[in-house]
Amino acid sequence: MKRSDYEIVSNELSHIKSTTEGTIRALELNLKYINTIEAQLRTSIDKKALIATLTQPSLSRPDPKKQPSDLIKIKEVTQITSLSRSTIYTKINQQDFPQSISLSSRSVAWVRKEVEDWIQQKMVERLNK
Repeated sequence: MKRSDYEIVSNELSHIKSTTEGTIRALELNLKYINTIEAQLRTSIDKKALIATLTQPSLSRPDPKKQPSDLIKIKEVTQITSLSRSTIYTKINQQDFPQSISLSSRSVAWVRKEVEDWIQQKMVERLNK
C-alpha cells in the first residue's frame, strides 16, 4: 500500500469514526430526551391517578356506630396532622387551617371532616406543583 493510499484510507476511517461518534452523541441526546418525557408522563399519570383516588367519593357508607366523633380536640388534631399545637394556632391566625368551635369558655374542638379535608387539600396542592 502506498503512502497516499494509506492517507486516503486513514482519512476515510477518521471521517467514519467522527460521523459515528456524532451519531452516537445524537442518539444519546435523543434517549435522554425520551427518558425525560417518559418520566414526566409517568409523574403526570401518577398525579392524576392519585388525585382521582383522593377525590373519589366513598362508595360504601360507614356504620354510624363505628364513626369517630364529629368533633375532635386539639390532642387528636395534632396527632392526625402531625403539626404542633402552636403551629395549628398560627395557621388558624393565617387563615390556613379550619377554625375551631368554641364549646365553652375554656374548651374548643374542630370538625373532624374539615381537618381531614384540609389534609386532603394539602396533598392535592403538593401533587399540582
